[in-house]
Amino acid sequence: MAFRGSETNVRRRQHTGTALTDPVDAKIILALSDGIMVLRLDPTEPAVVAVIQANPAALRLLGVAGLPFGQADLAPPLAVLFDREHAGRYADAARTGKAAPVETVVAPSGPMSPQYAMRILPLADDLVALQFQDITEQERGERAVLALRNLSQQMHSTLDPERLLEILLRESMALMDAESGIAAFCTEEGISCFRFVHHGKVVPERECYLGGRFVCRTILSDNPYLANDLPRDPRANPEMLRRFQLHSALGTPIVDADAGIIGFLEVHNKAERDFTHLDEEQLAAVAQTAVTAMKNSLDYQEISRITQRLRETSQRYQFLVEDLDAIVWEADLGTWQFSFVSRQAEKVLGYPLKQWLTEPHFLVDHMHPEDRDAAVSFCTTAIQKGVDHQLLFRVTAADGRIVWLQENVRVARDPDGSPCCLRGLFLDVTDRIAVEDLLRRSESRFRSTFESAGIGIALISPKGYPIQTNPALRLLLGYGEEELTGRSFFELDHPDDREADLALFREVMEGRRERYLLEKRFLNKNGHLLWARFIVSLVRDGEEAPEYAIGMLEDITERKAAEEEVAVLLAKVRENAAQLELRVAERTSQLEEMNLELKSFAYSVSHDLRAPLRAIQGFSEILQDEAGLSATAREAVDRILSAARRMDVLIQDLLAYSRITQQEVTLNPVDLNRVVAEAVNQLRLETGERDIVIEVAESLPAVQGHHPVLTQVVLNLLTNAVKFVGPGVTPRIRIWAETEGDLVRLKVQDNGIGVAPEHRERIFNLFERLYGNEMYPGTGIGLAIVRKGVTRMGGRIGVESEPGRGSLFWIELPRPASIPE
Repeated sequence: MAFRGSETNVRRRQHTGTALTDPVDAKIILALSDGIMVLRLDPTEPAVVAVIQANPAALRLLGVAGLPFGQADLAPPLAVLFDREHAGRYADAARTGKAAPVETVVAPSGPMSPQYAMRILPLADDLVALQFQDITEQERGERAVLALRNLSQQMHSTLDPERLLEILLRESMALMDAESGIAAFCTEEGISCFRFVHHGKVVPERECYLGGRFVCRTILSDNPYLANDLPRDPRANPEMLRRFQLHSALGTPIVDADAGIIGFLEVHNKAERDFTHLDEEQLAAVAQTAVTAMKNSLDYQEISRITQRLRETSQRYQFLVEDLDAIVWEADLGTWQFSFVSRQAEKVLGYPLKQWLTEPHFLVDHMHPEDRDAAVSFCTTAIQKGVDHQLLFRVTAADGRIVWLQENVRVARDPDGSPCCLRGLFLDVTDRIAVEDLLRRSESRFRSTFESAGIGIALISPKGYPIQTNPALRLLLGYGEEELTGRSFFELDHPDDREADLALFREVMEGRRERYLLEKRFLNKNGHLLWARFIVSLVRDGEEAPEYAIGMLEDITERKAAEEEVAVLLAKVRENAAQLELRVAERTSQLEEMNLELKSFAYSVSHDLRAPLRAIQGFSEILQDEAGLSATAREAVDRILSAARRMDVLIQDLLAYSRITQQEVTLNPVDLNRVVAEAVNQLRLETGERDIVIEVAESLPAVQGHHPVLTQVVLNLLTNAVKFVGPGVTPRIRIWAETEGDLVRLKVQDNGIGVAPEHRERIFNLFERLYGNEMYPGTGIGLAIVRKGVTRMGGRIGVESEPGRGSLFWIELPRPASIPE
């Protein structure tokens, strides 16, 4: 019974207490599903309200155990029922005697708590009743209808599967007041599109798989399910529970009447919120609302995939046609007008495609005049018979080239078998025709060479029988062509050479070697011995298997005879060489004896000859000091002393030349800076106080040489520069070096009298003098020592000079492999 029914009865009574204590009305009030609470108003203080009666439904709503209770006992959402504003409303209702709606009240049990519509019912001047009518299902139903309408509108606004899942999840979670959710598209192959949202964040797809297994569905089921105690539910996925700490799950498949299951939808909560059967019904309604949009999306995806495959297939065929090294074409059956030509046509002939497609008889007009009539006649006959055909003809390209085309034509037919058009390929075979022509010419040249060759040539079968022989071979062996046929080629070998020849031939025909060369003996038809240089080469077939051999036979009989003569001569040469070696040994021994005698002579010159010479010098100096000598006698003594001194210098130079000739020269890295410094110091000692200007470059390079010999060479060049200057001229000497590649050239330049071009070689000869001793004293040995020393060190020497303009002497020696210490 509704409380409104009781309201009339209460109003009929004159005393409120009677109505409240009436047992029938009391039972009705207690049994009502609506909450009923009776309030007493304080006439003196309208803001004061006291609860005098409340049925169980009201107590559950207010969250109290029973009477009495006051404002302090109520949770904040309901405490407002006893504030001053609400007390004023109660008083107005009691005064006017009119019932009045207040507002919607939500019980304080959670975000999905029951909702109630509250009304004030006046009972008396100081009594009012509050009626709480449960409108939870009505509110949720209205909210669900709005949500489903909104979901339908949004989902039908897109075909993108990702966007559809995003909308579906967002609206489902909002409607179910869920913390997380999963939505997916399914096909026969499995899940095609998937989305998982947990606490407002999208979970990456890679985290939804474990060991290659999809783990982010709480319960794997093709039926709707409601589970509010997942930890104890045997259907639950433990991996899902462990990762996301879920308590309840609500899921449903998304089913299309024709296609079956096309997806699934699942929402989750923790322990604070259980799902109800109303939630289950609403989620099923959401799933049903999503079917059309998801089916459209799946159809769109399938159409997109088919379209993409068709596009890819079309592109592959297009690429195939364009990449073919041929012209693909289609033409009218009657007029031969092209309706399609691949782009290769432009590359092959150079004419634009538009010209192929618009000009009637395009190809016929560009055929070579010599081929046109025959080609047209042949094609016309074949097309009339409806048979496929092939033709070879020439065409003039846009640049004037002649192009050979091979035409392959197929008569295409409709499904009913009637000819409908022509399709085919044009292959550019110009290069092939050229190669075939070259091959024919090559074969002709080979035949001519084979027949005209000056050496014998034979084609030999794998069993050793001649396949073909040329005239030169038959002439050498004395057999005719028919006589050689059927005879083993190796029967013609000298018996002593046959086994070696056969063994090598077998290796060739077995493919173990490509060729061999053998100098062997043949016996010709007349029994005469023939020496030949025999070369056998393997020829393979198209599968690289041995096919036959080419044998080339060159007559070397005369060469062999010459070799025998040479062998006899070589024996004589060896005999003469042996005798020559004996004579060389004898001469070497004689030279060694002569060297010993020369050393002995040098010692004699150094000691025995110089001893009397020193005596002559000594006695001449004594006579010079004696008084009473006449002028004639004194002049004679002076001449004797001067001649003795010149003789001593000559002996010393001879000894120096002998030493540099006999001395053992070991080549090592030599520092030119040190060599030049030592030579300059020695020159200063020999010239005393004489004014000499010497300029030496810094950092002279090292050379490969012999330090003592090189020092003597440089000193002699400096001495020569000081000696041969004009009267009254101060000697000026410049020393530097230049490096080119692996060679060093040391240069010594002076300001002397110079040397005429015709005398530049003479000055290096032994005892060679260009001037008298009175003008420029000397022995004519100094520059000879220089040349001999440079030669002993493996170098070169030269001079650049002109009379009156000084001289530039240069020495060229190799650079050392290492730097001298």
